Amino acid sequence: MLAPRAARVIEPARRFAPTRAATANALHPGDAD
Repeated sequence: MLAPRAARVIEPARRFAPTRAATANALHPGDAD
């Protein structure tokens, strides 16, 4: 599950730069599945 704040960061990142989603996951490991 994604927390709302993580969704705001990760979802746009998936569209524009997939590696950025991995970075967001590393920065907020508890927020991403």
